[in-house]
Amino acid sequence: MRFSLSPATWPMIIKAPLMVAVLMSLLSSIVSYLILDRMAAAQEKALAQLTEAYLDGVSTTLMPHVIRKDSWEVFDTLDRARQHYAAVKAVFTVVSLPGDEVLASSNPTLFPVRSELPWELREPFVEGHLMFPDRIHINEEKGVALVWRPLMEAEQQVGDLFAELDISHLLAERREVLFTLLSGAFLLTLTFVLIGYVAVRWMVRPIGLLSHFVESVRHGHDDPFPVSELMDPRTEFGLLFKRFDAMKDAIREREELATRLAEEEKLALIGKLASSMAHEVNNPLGGMRNVIDTIRKHGNDEATRARSLDLLDRGLEGIANVTRATLVTYKGGADPAKLAFRDMEDIQLLVQHIVKRRHLKLLWLNTLPQETMVDGTSVRQIALNLLLNACEATPEGGEVGLEARIEGGSLVIVVRDQGVGIPEDVAKQLISPFISGVPEVSLGLGAWTVGMLTKRLEGRIEVGTNELKGTRVTAYFPVGGR
Repeated sequence: MRFSLSPATWPMIIKAPLMVAVLMSLLSSIVSYLILDRMAAAQEKALAQLTEAYLDGVSTTLMPHVIRKDSWEVFDTLDRARQHYAAVKAVFTVVSLPGDEVLASSNPTLFPVRSELPWELREPFVEGHLMFPDRIHINEEKGVALVWRPLMEAEQQVGDLFAELDISHLLAERREVLFTLLSGAFLLTLTFVLIGYVAVRWMVRPIGLLSHFVESVRHGHDDPFPVSELMDPRTEFGLLFKRFDAMKDAIREREELATRLAEEEKLALIGKLASSMAHEVNNPLGGMRNVIDTIRKHGNDEATRARSLDLLDRGLEGIANVTRATLVTYKGGADPAKLAFRDMEDIQLLVQHIVKRRHLKLLWLNTLPQETMVDGTSVRQIALNLLLNACEATPEGGEVGLEARIEGGSLVIVVRDQGVGIPEDVAKQLISPFISGVPEVSLGLGAWTVGMLTKRLEGRIEVGTNELKGTRVTAYFPVGGR
């Protein structure tokens, strides 16, 4: 089977598990996002509460020393606060004066006394020209959080308190939860995909079985469903199998009926032509009897004898032509896949009786090559049916015509008459013989047989009006096909 990139052409056994995988992945992504978002919010809330308690306690203790600008007392307070608030895990704490001058810090080496406060500490809290305290700015790459609290006394800002907190343990916890969620989601998705694949494979197995038997019927095999594969007829697939069997039997019966009716129509045409053959044979026989009597009486005359023998030869040749044309038409030649020029010419002999009886004028034009790659037996039967019907439809003394030619890679046969027109129901039988499922016997089997044979040869028929009067039927058959 050739793989296609279009998902619409993929089998159900692939599309269903894939859909399960996509839905599970989407669901797990949404759930993971919601859990991580809720966890991050809870961590930030807990961190905010912890840092607020830390900043409140430290700022209250520092306030008198900051007012006096006592760097040693500020440093001592920060050192004791680091031990007292060990849960905060402060990396460093910096106290600055209003002019961004460092008063003291827990790490004097990094932030010396009287040095300028680095802009990196103040920048995260500046938006425009305003500063917003009590915010937590998290740097996930370094695993730290930066906090700031202004030191106020009687509505006067006497300094700033900055602290950097170690939150690597919180971020590690968040990454661990993320890994757990992703790995769990992957395992669940893989499990559900496998379960979905097995379940869908089990569910669509009847469809695959039905497809196999449909393809078998399409190729002409009439394999019955194995008894072990039949399902409970009360289920959907069981009912479908039962209906498919019924449809298959109906199609087989219709094909058998079509074949039988076609053979019966052929026999009916042979019956019609039996009288014409008798007429075409009896006429030469009557003349041949007269010739024999002439030979008996005047056989000694060499000229009379030669003329009589010539008449006998032509009479026998006429009888042979009529019998040969009939046998070729209804029994088939040596190669039924070819239509010979002479085979089409023989049709003139088979309609001579009705042409003579009704005093018709037969307009004949056969420009076919010596051999045409088409089912000769079927084409002769189609042409003969159409021409006989044209002769019957044309009033006495009228004209009928048949033209056979090759045009655009197709064999074209045109039959014209001067009748009152073909009935609509009969025309439908010509154009679409199975339009009603079975042929309508009341309309005659000839038109239905012509339509059926044309359909079998993958041809088509057009019914129109003749240039002067009557009907023109045109049949097209592909050359070189089956």
